[in-house]
Amino acid sequence: EEIRKYVDNIKKYKHIIGYYVWDEPYEDDKLHVAAKQVQMFEDFDPGCLPFTVAIPSYNKKWRWENGLFETYLRKYVDTINPPVLSLDYYPFGDYRPDKPKQLDMSKILLDLALMRKISQEKQMQLAEEESVMINQVMNAIQSYIKEYNKIHNHSLILTTTVATNNVI
Repeated sequence: EEIRKYVDNIKKYKHIIGYYVWDEPYEDDKLHVAAKQVQMFEDFDPGCLPFTVAIPSYNKKWRWENGLFETYLRKYVDTINPPVLSLDYYPFGDYRPDKPKQLDMSKILLDLALMRKISQEKQMQLAEEESVMINQVMNAIQSYIKEYNKIHNHSLILTTTVATNNVI
């Protein structure tokens, strides 16, 4: 009832294109609540985007290191069925005081590759910021390799598995 009142009050504004429904649901009960709320927003204001974001792989529970991140992301997609697949990634930092805060130490490419793979399998839209981020990261890596080759007189090349359906 509270969500219906909120939507009824807001949807009259013509510039409302969507609702930020849930930030990083990660436990089963939270995934089911988020799915229910996404459905309510879709029912109460058809045509508007009910937006949620998945938790990235540097969280404490669902990580690449323990083999659980893909399980989480697939469960997120299957439970919520978001119209757009997105995650809230902060690429600079491991968020542990003893670790360097560096993009090249992160798992961002793994996260993005898996998101792309799942979005293609499910024929769902990948959020624009993720698509842009993939391109920016790949451009930055290519620039780095170009400079490295120039300085060290090497011929490193970049093979992009992010652009395919394969997870690195």
